[in-house]
Amino acid sequence: MTRDRADPRLTPGVLAAAVWLMNDERESEASLFKRAYFTGLLRKGRTGGPWHCNGPLLARLLRRRVLSGELPCHGAVLVGIGEMIAHGHAPEDEIESSLGRLLRGAYPEAARQRLFRQALDLVRSKTSATQSSPSPVYQSEHLSVMDWTRINFADRWMQHPVPLGSFFGYGLSFIARILLRNAPARLRWFANEASKRSLLPAVVGSVGEACFWNDKAPQQALRSGVPLFVSFGVARLRNGGEDGEGWKASAIDAALIDNKVAIEGRIHVSAFMLKEAVHAWHRQKNRPAENRRRRALLEIDPSQAVGGERHAIFQIERLKEEEPDLERRRSAVMLALDDALQTAAQQDIDPGKLWSVFEPSLVDTPEIRHRFAMAHADGVLRRAALEAALATFDKFAAVRHPETISGQGFESFRAEREFAFWAARSQVELSKANGRDPGHDAARRIGKAEAALRAFALQPFAATRFNERFQNSLGRWSLILQFAFLVALSDPRAPFVILRDAALKSAASFLPVANRSGYDHRWADAVAGLVVDAVSTTQDNTARDWINDERQPALLRTQLVWACPAILETDLQLATSLVDEIAARKTFRSDAGRNASDLLNIVDRAAAAMKREDRPDLYDQLAIPYSKAVAQTDAPLARSVSLQTLLAALNAHPDARTILLKDPVWGHSRVSETLRKD
Repeated sequence: MTRDRADPRLTPGVLAAAVWLMNDERESEASLFKRAYFTGLLRKGRTGGPWHCNGPLLARLLRRRVLSGELPCHGAVLVGIGEMIAHGHAPEDEIESSLGRLLRGAYPEAARQRLFRQALDLVRSKTSATQSSPSPVYQSEHLSVMDWTRINFADRWMQHPVPLGSFFGYGLSFIARILLRNAPARLRWFANEASKRSLLPAVVGSVGEACFWNDKAPQQALRSGVPLFVSFGVARLRNGGEDGEGWKASAIDAALIDNKVAIEGRIHVSAFMLKEAVHAWHRQKNRPAENRRRRALLEIDPSQAVGGERHAIFQIERLKEEEPDLERRRSAVMLALDDALQTAAQQDIDPGKLWSVFEPSLVDTPEIRHRFAMAHADGVLRRAALEAALATFDKFAAVRHPETISGQGFESFRAEREFAFWAARSQVELSKANGRDPGHDAARRIGKAEAALRAFALQPFAATRFNERFQNSLGRWSLILQFAFLVALSDPRAPFVILRDAALKSAASFLPVANRSGYDHRWADAVAGLVVDAVSTTQDNTARDWINDERQPALLRTQLVWACPAILETDLQLATSLVDEIAARKTFRSDAGRNASDLLNIVDRAAAAMKREDRPDLYDQLAIPYSKAVAQTDAPLARSVSLQTLLAALNAHPDARTILLKDPVWGHSRVSETLRKD
């Protein structure tokens, strides 16, 4: 142990602090310091250990000095008191509050600033050159700029505090805490003065640690006016320990308004809060459903339990116990997300310019992009936000530059139904807001791109000649077709007929090519399902024409046969052979459960159509696809509801109906939706 750590006189400011605390005009400084030893206020370290301060005595002496109403004669006193607190068990809150009252007294501002400058000069003179820190949060430019980058730095630091690269003593940290607690508005001046002396990291670290450990400090940090310190406060307040806990975006924005934070800073804070809410929503939204599916799987097939069949009963009980908490968390994150969307939309006062600020917060999630646009006030702002939301679809569908569409890359997951579904919702809402026909607007949006894709993909030997470019074109074509069908069928009772018929015509060319290419079956399957939905809204022989077209995928033809009770009744042999073809498809490990899923979908479509058209005489035919589905060995959940239960639910048996509606597989099916409306 070095000598300066054992002798308090060698620690910066301690001598000045002891003299001030033991003040007696009749004694010299040396005598006063000796009395500090005599009364036990200070004690040298024994056998080389660090020196010690009597914390309770320090607090009593400080109370007495504060009552005198006199400011310390030098900034070294404040540094010394901070060092004393660090070397003894002192009531920090009481001491910081007492000194705060003294510093808030009716003194000239110049007197206070002189004290703080003296303290900073003392610390600088006793501190070696600053070592580099692994965290960028300690850099000086964070004092004046509040943007996405700085807020993220502060949030990451608050989750995992990074220590300084060098030690500045405890006195400077103590002064920063006093200001944060009692006069946060002065922290900007203090931080600037510290930055001039290369002491800023100590101030930043002190404020960050205070926000991390003290429940009241984050709210005080919001009042500081220093972007980084405000970010510390926001990061701590929004983090309640669990998803959905902590302060909501609207509460933080209200606090920023109260503390006169500029609109630019509030925009970035609301974008940050939205991003965190979206991430929490992603983590929690499916957990209750996953819990129920896992429990159903273990009840059907106990061998799926971790550790073997004998552990299944215990894991089922644990899953049951976890369900209420998962539902609670999901509800909490949904409320937090709605609040964050509304708060961010209020800040997005110019979507044309500010959408890029909020775009990273949407985490490339189509649903959130649409919901954010709809959270804007009805009128010009909402229309501009919906245009911005659709710009993402335009980019990946390449509808703005169809002449270059075949040469552009395409990410396969963009062709998933979710992306097209929410883009279609945005299109419908935008057209309604503009008083226009959604079908007409959607056709104008995608017409040229669809024509270019069709012409490129239908060239002779396009698959072998263009390879990856051909594959990208199929994915983009699938996306555009899904968008068209979803807009056309946005109201199944009144479909947009012109767009629907154009999409059916295009799909008739797309599906044979996509099915034959063997790239990603999901592209063809998604379009096939929408073709079935579209055909169900027609009044002519369209369904029969599609079924008889052997160029079309077997899945589409099977779905159509079973979704049309009149055709099923007359062509039961064809319906059975098509089901056999689906059940016999070869699948790979990556497609595990595909056949069972498609067969259950066929059962679902058939049951819903039979119920809707009141054809109980055909219920028994459901056994044909159902038996093939449950025979698939790679999908135990296909057996979650028995055929007897399904038939009883269709026949209005109340217990069977309840089982079907609550089942993790069948609860969101077409037949369940039909039963709810019945």
